[in-house]
Amino acid sequence: MSDQAAGLRAWQRQRDRWPLLVLGEPRRGALESLLKSLNARSGRRWEPVTLAEAARAAPGHALLWVESRPVDATLDYRWLKRMAVDVGPLPTLLHLESAAISQSRLDNLSVAARRFLGVELSHDPGRWLAP
Repeated sequence: MSDQAAGLRAWQRQRDRWPLLVLGEPRRGALESLLKSLNARSGRRWEPVTLAEAARAAPGHALLWVESRPVDATLDYRWLKRMAVDVGPLPTLLHLESAAISQSRLDNLSVAARRFLGVELSHDPGRWLAP
């Protein structure tokens, strides 16, 4: 019977994990800090997943790590396009690496993501998690 109990415990641990597709290249410590904050706010245990792992992990939400360098504006859109093609459009939370990122850049990215990819971007974790 211990095999059945071990299997149930493993199933419960897996069930409590929420795969989160991470788009971009955040620093490890910064991503861990953000995940800790998201876990506390949502009551879920988010597990980061890369695009390469996404098909197997079947994430239901994504996080776009927006870097502060201006040349990354097109890179942000490319991350979203790869997600839309490889996984499908997922509700995506924006995480800004710096407060210096222009609002016009974010507005343009949001409009392009919605219009061309069917991806909704959110700054608010509560709205992002809403069904």
